[in-house]
Amino acid sequence: IQQRFDHAQTVTQTEMEEAQAKRDHYVRILRGQLDEKNFILLPSTPGIAPLMQAGGLGGTEDHRTRLLALNAPASLAGLPQMTLPLASFQGCPLGLSLIAAPQGDEELLAFARAFTDHCDGEAGPLTVGSLSKPRSSSSGASNRF
Repeated sequence: IQQRFDHAQTVTQTEMEEAQAKRDHYVRILRGQLDEKNFILLPSTPGIAPLMQAGGLGGTEDHRTRLLALNAPASLAGLPQMTLPLASFQGCPLGLSLIAAPQGDEELLAFARAFTDHCDGEAGPLTVGSLSKPRSSSSGASNRF
């Protein structure tokens, strides 16, 4: 971590402004993909956590870089993101991340609940609309997600 702080002290004002302009560009693209009815789904990690032999608790630099590529964009764009631990590999948990639109925390939580209930077989079909419970049409059929 100290290396990153040391490097940050060498960044010039021009480099910082260029990086900020790139960030702003990517934030606009990311936010442009979202509204209150859709989410971005992506793996939470690039794979299982690195084994202790592969670099200690912090893992390898390559793993850390790939991990940040999955986890940092939502944070940099001010978007809510959560992970659902849905699988495992070699005894290690793997998750699916969901990213919602700005101020979409409640919709994200409702969708995550409906999704996990559906995966557990405790709920009917996922629906578009309330996301938290099935909604029937006038014909009695539900709108499947």
